[in-house]
Amino acid sequence: MNTARFVGGAIIAVAALALASCSAGGDGPADGGSDESGGTEPTSIVVGTLPIVDTAPLHLGIEQGFFEEENLDVTTEIASGGAALLPAVVSGDYQFGFSEMTSLLIASSKGLPVQIVSEGDSSNGNTTLGEDYMEVLVAPGSDIQDVKDLEGKRVATNGISNINYVLVRDGVDAAGGDSEKVEFIEVAFPDQVNALMTGQVDAIATPEPFHTMAINQGAIPIFQTYSAVPNLTVASWFTSSQYEKSNPDVVAAFQRAIQKSLDYATENPEEARRILLDYTQLSPELVEQIVLPGWPATLNRASLEYVMEATDRYGLIEGDVDLDALLGSTPID
Repeated sequence: MNTARFVGGAIIAVAALALASCSAGGDGPADGGSDESGGTEPTSIVVGTLPIVDTAPLHLGIEQGFFEEENLDVTTEIASGGAALLPAVVSGDYQFGFSEMTSLLIASSKGLPVQIVSEGDSSNGNTTLGEDYMEVLVAPGSDIQDVKDLEGKRVATNGISNINYVLVRDGVDAAGGDSEKVEFIEVAFPDQVNALMTGQVDAIATPEPFHTMAINQGAIPIFQTYSAVPNLTVASWFTSSQYEKSNPDVVAAFQRAIQKSLDYATENPEEARRILLDYTQLSPELVEQIVLPGWPATLNRASLEYVMEATDRYGLIEGDVDLDALLGSTPID
């Protein structure tokens, strides 16, 4: 049986507590044992996820039985924000979680025991403005024509230490501007369209569904946030290092199931749109309009290397990151 629970708010945790909780190791669900009929009982896992377009493959895979085929009984914990997921996985409350790449790189540089296990989602490869799912947009009538013009402007991002912040800065600098002169303002995604249209900010870096909502109100895309590397890996599924070491068979089973799920979402985009109605509050009309991300089954290592270099360039990485160790057995291209 697969179940879903919603949790609100972020889990408050500090690195020291998270690291301390890791010392017990192997506190997650035990491998399935034999049931009375002589079969193998499923292994119960809790997967932390978000109510966003990016995570559709997980929900499709559960519905299609891919996890059940791997003898996994999945409970999804749908958090209100990504801040809850990393400490929850590291502490062992969840066995797997979903995170954008920069946060995982920063966590690894701080010594937190995170382990990437699978691609999550990527840019969709469409280079036409308006056709990727995460872009920088400006209000109608704005004098901002391209990403270089963001110099001296107020730009809303959902965080000042994540992949969106890093890659917008990188885009400004690559275009010949000075990203040090951009005023980045932290604004939650649901509030960004209003902030743009009311003049509180000059531009927003926003994904779906807010991307389409903004365009429907006349906003103009000027830059594809994830365009630095073709098919850039944006997010991944991850576990804790101690859980991976204690439960390698479970991790391998999760990898196989999520790869099937990613393939299925890629091959059946209308099914991906349909499943959004089950775990988000999007209207059917908006679901039909939004731009979908890419869901390759393999992680783009070249793009991760690029993101790591940019994250370090902007002073967010505090120590060494062993990329080979962080990726572990993750399927890569």
